[in-house]
Amino acid sequence: MTANDTAQNRPLWLSIEDRILGINAGDLSAGNLEKSIQNVAVDLDGAGFNVSTNAGHMLQLRSAFNDRVEAGRPLMEDFNGAVGALALDDVIDPYQATVTLINKVGEAWPRLKESGRRPDVRRIVDSARLDLLIVRARELGGEQGIRFLIEEDVASGVIIEALGIADDEFGRVNAAVEAERAERVRVAGLIHEVEDKSDEEKVKHLISGNVTDELILE
Repeated sequence: MTANDTAQNRPLWLSIEDRILGINAGDLSAGNLEKSIQNVAVDLDGAGFNVSTNAGHMLQLRSAFNDRVEAGRPLMEDFNGAVGALALDDVIDPYQATVTLINKVGEAWPRLKESGRRPDVRRIVDSARLDLLIVRARELGGEQGIRFLIEEDVASGVIIEALGIADDEFGRVNAAVEAERAERVRVAGLIHEVEDKSDEEKVKHLISGNVTDELILE
């Protein structure tokens, strides 16, 4: 595993915090702190990160340990708690959810507000959002659940795997959704043709255009 491969999966700062999360309070005492830092540095080296021989990375590691000692708890305890508390309504807008999460946890952990960390937090928020969407789709069940994920632009492969459905079942529902979308585009064009007319004339125009009653009411 190379450092580049590792960085694509889990950035250094998160990898550091993951390891700090598992360290006992006793290993952070004055007599044990340096040994704990060196042990984590070696562990990160083995994971593909160049920490022990990179002054910048070593400084980042020491700063994270100092923050942990100062706060009296690991950053990931607060961070994971905040992510775990997210509801579907909280992540409708992933960008805003990311900003809110950073501001909330960043009150106690200012380094989280560094611009370089925002893309990493956004990826975590996106992952949490996907998990919540899948939970909701499973609650809806059947075709309604499939439609829900399609409307949320979830990738077809993810939908098929997450809901445990056959390819042809997904294809059937997806074709129906695409047809409905195309019909809405057609109806929008019909409405545009009579946008300066009265509501009664608009309705007549839609009826003559073979638009369903449901879409006319919508």
